[in-house]
Amino acid sequence: MNTTRTAIVRLTLATAAWGLSFPTAKAVMLAQAAAAPGHAEWFHAALILFNRMVLATLIMLVLLGARRRGFTRLEVRQGLELGLFGGLGMLLQTDAQNYIAASTSAFFTQFRSEEHTSELQSRQYLVFRLLLEKK
Repeated sequence: MNTTRTAIVRLTLATAAWGLSFPTAKAVMLAQAAAAPGHAEWFHAALILFNRMVLATLIMLVLLGARRRGFTRLEVRQGLELGLFGGLGMLLQTDAQNYIAASTSAFFTQFRSEEHTSELQSRQYLVFRLLLEKK
């Protein structure tokens, strides 16, 4: 399989996984609420997000292998800071599914992602775009 076709397949699979994550998260939160009633709604969102991030961390540690030892202290600190703020945003987004439909949450997330993508079209991000195209 050539690299273009491989990239398309991977992008399609990633998009499908992203799209399925919203109704899956909503279903898991509803199941958690039924299994453990009496907890605040944000607790169920935090629990699903915690499990999701632990799984992602374990997968990344395996994929990185020995390369993870080459990170500097600054890179680790920056990664933790980005993870903290990104995680807070994901917690709020996941908690919002307690109040709105999963499809609505996915739509708003996609809309914001599309805005960031269109920002890359500006002259300001020319170097960044060129670097992405080289990979």
